[in-house]
Amino acid sequence: MNIWRIHLKTEAKPGFDVPDFCIKKGIVGIGWRVDDMGKPQSPEEYEKWAESKYKDPGWRRAANAMAKMEIDDIIWTRDNSGNYYVGRITSDWEYLGSENYDIGSIRKCEWYEVGKIEKVAGDIANNFIPPAAIQPVNSDAVEKFSKIIYNKRK
Repeated sequence: MNIWRIHLKTEAKPGFDVPDFCIKKGIVGIGWRVDDMGKPQSPEEYEKWAESKYKDPGWRRAANAMAKMEIDDIIWTRDNSGNYYVGRITSDWEYLGSENYDIGSIRKCEWYEVGKIEKVAGDIANNFIPPAAIQPVNSDAVEKFSKIIYNKRK
């Protein structure tokens, strides 16, 4: 099992609350849509199309992370009010795509609200400092804490 952290901030239309949308819809996703090229059927096809469209390196790191996720991996995010959520990945990679919310690559996810910063381990909060869209959290302590918190929510 892997532990991940994601910033749910995409180039959505103004006023669209991406974290709220993802949490309510039960998904986790990244931007960098390729809708104008079609609907990719695999992470590899998505990567090929995105490579021809995007020049910044951020999309590749995020796309690789989405492709590497596995069912039952744990993921952390926070909403625009500073509430933290822990989730469990429940599906393989899919492509959603919509200009309204600018989410392309997704995985289904069961989200549970944990609360404000005082309810999470410092190592989890610190993982939200780097600006990367999504990244693995490599810490035995965070893995143990995440399992305990997630299992309490079931």
